[in-house]
Amino acid sequence: MNGFLLITAFVSACLLTGVLRHYALRRGVIDIPNARSSHAVPTPRGGGVSFVLVFVAALAAMLGFDQAFPAIGRNVLWALLSGGSLTALIGFWDDHRHIPARWRFLTHLCAAALALYWLDVPWGWLGILIVTVALVWLLNLFNFMDGIDALAASEAVSVLAAAALIAAGQFNAAALAFLWLFLAAGVGGFLIWNWPPAKIFMGDAASGFLGLMLGLFAVISVQQ
Repeated sequence: MNGFLLITAFVSACLLTGVLRHYALRRGVIDIPNARSSHAVPTPRGGGVSFVLVFVAALAAMLGFDQAFPAIGRNVLWALLSGGSLTALIGFWDDHRHIPARWRFLTHLCAAALALYWLDVPWGWLGILIVTVALVWLLNLFNFMDGIDALAASEAVSVLAAAALIAAGQFNAAALAFLWLFLAAGVGGFLIWNWPPAKIFMGDAASGFLGLMLGLFAVISVQQ
């Protein structure tokens, strides 16, 4: 059953990325190279919304089934869903019309703080502040890497797969391991389109979402 769900995530994200590429070309959502760019050809962006939608749908579905709560935790699902959705929404808006950096940064801070609120980390105000800044740094790091063909996506798949193996092997956290693998499968579906030469980039919505998810997965692992 788990294998079927992983294949479904991969195929769904791959198909959705193709749809989003046509949408980006039609709406003119194009990443135009500039002096700071790592690519030389104008490339559509926003394709990573595919794995965002797949993963968010999975989180929402898990919230609808009580049996998922003991294994993963209702607070974990809400942390990922709330923080990730807020980050993706501001990124999607920025992909379509430029938003001043200060408003993006403020929204990222709110998204990270909201997720940590749900996780109820017992690290004191200074620890929470440091982790909040680290989460914002990580989501912006993935946003920076997005303009390089396959870099952000392949790194995410590698990290998520390794984290799943550690969670399942050392912490006996099979449910969390499956969650990591499910996101990896979705990103893998997008990676088919992002492989050099990239036919589409993630866009701010997905790159920020992915960076935040990886940061939150680290926090959750520490709590485990």
